[in-house]
Amino acid sequence: MLIRDELEQPGMKLEALAGLIQVFLEKDDVDSALNETEKILAYLDAGGTLEGAEAPLRVYYACYTTLEKKGDPRSQTVLHSAVQMLESQVSKLRSEDSRRQYVENVPWRHAIQQAWHEASNPVKDNDLPADRHH
Repeated sequence: MLIRDELEQPGMKLEALAGLIQVFLEKDDVDSALNETEKILAYLDAGGTLEGAEAPLRVYYACYTTLEKKGDPRSQTVLHSAVQMLESQVSKLRSEDSRRQYVENVPWRHAIQQAWHEASNPVKDNDLPADRHH
């Protein structure tokens, strides 16, 4: 992560932190996951972006999962930001099949969509296209 700091690649550093968060969550060490999540949220709250990250939604999903496990209401704000980004990405795809595959073929994209559907029942028709049956 120090290399990412030296190279001024904060988006990629946050991806590494997201990976660390996922490891902590897999080991059921939610407190350590929350510690790393707070670093990401502080960076984003200070105006930082995930520009340069290869999988920014993975970062959002790691933060969302941690906050959700802690019962932290900020989880919904993080989920909303993730859904906005996902919708922006999906809207660039032309076919319904491409949009569905884009979401369903990457675990964190699919998980974000599922969490959003669960959090916002009933879902509006113009929300993400992959899972319209409720």
